Amino acid sequence: MKHRGIALYITIGLITLISIVIMRSLDLINSGFQHVANVEKINQTKVVVTDIEKVMAVIFGEIKSSEDLQYFIGVSPPVVDKDGRFMVSLETKPFHRGVNINKLLEEANSSAPEPDKVFQLKEKYESLFNYIFSTYRIKDGELLLNMILDVLDTDFVERSIDSEIAIKDPTFPNGIIPNKEAFNRIIAEYRELSDDNEIQKVPWDDFFIFTIFTSELSIDCTFMSENLAEALKLEVSDVVDSENDQNNKQNFRKNSNDENGEKKKDQFGQDDKSEEIGCESISDKKNDDIKKEFNIKEFDNNSTYYLEGVVSYSANIIEEGFKFIYDLKSKRIVDLEIVQ
Repeated sequence: MKHRGIALYITIGLITLISIVIMRSLDLINSGFQHVANVEKINQTKVVVTDIEKVMAVIFGEIKSSEDLQYFIGVSPPVVDKDGRFMVSLETKPFHRGVNINKLLEEANSSAPEPDKVFQLKEKYESLFNYIFSTYRIKDGELLLNMILDVLDTDFVERSIDSEIAIKDPTFPNGIIPNKEAFNRIIAEYRELSDDNEIQKVPWDDFFIFTIFTSELSIDCTFMSENLAEALKLEVSDVVDSENDQNNKQNFRKNSNDENGEKKKDQFGQDDKSEEIGCESISDKKNDDIKKEFNIKEFDNNSTYYLEGVVSYSANIIEEGFKFIYDLKSKRIVDLEIVQ
């Protein structure tokens, strides 16, 4: 087990190296593109991302265990130069914290030719939606589920009246829910059709991840929410963390509430996570079948594992940043979104 002082040093080293990379990149870019502001911003981000990816490959390569991983989750202290003209911050969050919403469907008639294939909700997810609809008193759960499934399938056949958003808006994604913004559009459409204000109370990030990936992804039991554990009918036991383990989990994390007692939003635009159960709390053999069915396990350094993050920086009155998904196994950024 790596001493937590060493891991802390590595984490601080990451944000420090990122700041050095950005400052060096900006110096190079400013000398060549001072006369074209827009070009400067575009090229600035390209150079920064390329260089930061190389830094991440070295630093994130130190993550060998779940304990190591926890040191890199949360908000790192921002780095500011002595003149206050430059600042960079990094926030990371666990990616494998819920069900991949793009994997809800299965073929209902696998023997049918391609044009005639029908897709339905996988049976194992029925109880998950039943839990959400009953716990949060959703007025028309059937309509909402149909709307979600009609976005995930590729046809334009409505499961119920007005459930196919792509018919009304051909520009809306069909066949995938690529991000939280697209999912929020589904929720907004449902609310308008059903006049159901209770839908706003559902903490969707406790249950699902929203991503461009359509592959089956594992759920990391270290970071899954109590809500999801209960919805999947896992038996959760109380586990008292040691002082060191508790410190690990809180390392570089911000308080969940702001000064007014309201839920804070992170740089990803989401509420801070609710309580995480930890793998020890579901270690009872009675949970083995459910864990296998939903691919719930602890971080494995030999398997594909993603880390989600945001890098924000300001320099020379220019504020820039980007969200990224980093593959710890292949050591590369696999998805990137520029934050304006």
